[in-house]
Amino acid sequence: MPENKTLLKEFRSRMTPRLADKAANRLRSMIVENLFDSGEPLSEQGLAEMLGMSRTPIREAITQLEQEGLLRVVAGRGAFVVELTKRDFEEINDLRLVLEPLAAVSAMHSIPPAMLGEQREVWTGLLEQFESGAEMSPALLSKKDDELHFMIILHCKNLRLRNFLRVLRFQIHRYVFAHWNTRERIGETIRQHLDILSSFSARDACALERALVEHIEYNKTYLGHYSS
Repeated sequence: MPENKTLLKEFRSRMTPRLADKAANRLRSMIVENLFDSGEPLSEQGLAEMLGMSRTPIREAITQLEQEGLLRVVAGRGAFVVELTKRDFEEINDLRLVLEPLAAVSAMHSIPPAMLGEQREVWTGLLEQFESGAEMSPALLSKKDDELHFMIILHCKNLRLRNFLRVLRFQIHRYVFAHWNTRERIGETIRQHLDILSSFSARDACALERALVEHIEYNKTYLGHYSS
């Protein structure tokens, strides 16, 4: 029961964020969408003016994004957008290949069937849009991808694994967003999400592990876009 209350609190905090969380969400999106250059300095005052906030929530947001590995804070110089190389993403994906299937199996009996049904409806709708030739929004696809993977993370029974995967998830946002910009990959990636959801619904641990490994391995094929 206490664990369920903790999960509910986490979910609600993501739905109704504090001002600092709103600032972090805005800045995270801007970093993910490459609206800042790698290594670009970001000042508290400049960000406060850009987002129409005081410096206090901006300062908290910077601390949060530093913990997520998206910003680097240098004493006396300020915050800088972290430069992530192909090697960084390869290391992150190597960790994902081991840890995400473990988290998914841990979460398999905790995710309510209704939630899985909602996710399946979302991804089935996205596949229908794609197959009809509709224009696909990378921002929307990235958001839905995020929701599915955070569903797994938030229902994982291992608290340390949950926290570690949350940080990894934030760090991979930048190449995941770019991945959704590549139309020839969209259809296959959507089908992979549906395979993951089907394995969850069937409570088939082996199929779930295979579906996640296939999905992560497929994502790795996009890493040629980044420098070493």
